[in-house]
Amino acid sequence: MVKRALDASALLAYLRREKGYGTVASALEEAFEKENSLLISSVNWGEVVYVLHQHVGAEKALQSVSLAESFPIDIVPVDKVFAERAAAFKAAGKLSYADSFAAALAQFSGGELLTCDRGFEKVKDQIHIVWI
Repeated sequence: MVKRALDASALLAYLRREKGYGTVASALEEAFEKENSLLISSVNWGEVVYVLHQHVGAEKALQSVSLAESFPIDIVPVDKVFAERAAAFKAAGKLSYADSFAAALAQFSGGELLTCDRGFEKVKDQIHIVWI
């Protein structure tokens, strides 16, 4: 079974019902039905929370975060190996710091990354990307 990792942009698109919403909704439904959670790094989870706070304020952000916590998503903590793999993406000058963790998670899990962030074009030869 293919693991699917989420970039912050994918989860935000779902929560804000933006372009790509349907693709993420389908992935969440499939994860629920197959009891195979999607993955998001703790760094990217923090990015989602931060962006929500910035755009909708603390109260609505907390509501969205509470809703997202009920989804079949595993928040993957960052350990030394994970941080070093993300650092390799960042050091190559290809991705932002937070995006490097999403790429590392997709690579580490051997799965695919759901994103709408075109910055990942730079690493499409290193990870499998599903554009939402």
